[in-house]
Amino acid sequence: MTTQNLATLDRDMMQPLSRVIQEAAAHGIENDLIFGKLLPGGVEQGLFELSTPQNYVFGTRRVTPDGREFRYAKAGAAITEDHVDYGLYYAAGPRNKWYENPAQIQVAGDTTILLPFDEAGTVTPAASTTVVKDELVGGYLVIYKAGKANQCVRRIIANTADDGLSTHNVTITLESPLPYNVALADGVELISNPWSDVKPSFAAPSANISMCGFATQVTGNGKCFWMQTKGVNRVSQNGTPAAYQRSTYFLPNGSTEQRDAAGTTALDQRAGTLIIPGTAQAAFVTLDLP
Repeated sequence: MTTQNLATLDRDMMQPLSRVIQEAAAHGIENDLIFGKLLPGGVEQGLFELSTPQNYVFGTRRVTPDGREFRYAKAGAAITEDHVDYGLYYAAGPRNKWYENPAQIQVAGDTTILLPFDEAGTVTPAASTTVVKDELVGGYLVIYKAGKANQCVRRIIANTADDGLSTHNVTITLESPLPYNVALADGVELISNPWSDVKPSFAAPSANISMCGFATQVTGNGKCFWMQTKGVNRVSQNGTPAAYQRSTYFLPNGSTEQRDAAGTTALDQRAGTLIIPGTAQAAFVTLDLP
């Protein structure tokens, strides 16, 4: 069976979806699938290209025809040539808020919520740092009634800039309507877009961080890039695996170690499955990260 670039198929928008699917199945797919769209003013960014301007929402997923998966991310620190095969971790994120009260009452069905960004509840950086338009996109709001009942989680799809008032209010637009009224005494927590700040764990090893993927090349601080999360890759390995040790787990510095079962301190986050043991310093694996 031959394959065909789907970009060359008939693009008539009136064509039935079933016909589009038939054509895709008949010809095969040889393009990467990107689950998202370009930001306004953004340009297509190749799989191995770096960019200072952001072109997609951080966390956008990209799948290659051979099954490898990537997430669009921003480096919060430089990734050097010595550490490309070490895992990257979710850093604290530019904006995280632990328990905050909304700035105004919202009613069921609203798709926005007004949240203050003064000092209260902000982890990092100082809340007085101005929030810019759409900085929070791809993050999540956890909203619950007083007493932590009726919790709901909504993805952030837009936000206004800081209103300049003393409480630094920001209007946040949610992916779907609120299921209930939100009172001033209710609680809101904000989780920054997890992929907006990823860093090499080698520089600051810790047993209290979670790995999120691997860079595909040397990447400068502040650069936007496609970070690999699934599929075949070469990773740093600690020692040679014994018989039956086919699963590989992360060490605190982002290297990996093969073991037959989880349950040991600092080794519990699975990285993937061993393909070829390689040397005592490297191995080929199929990654399996979110």
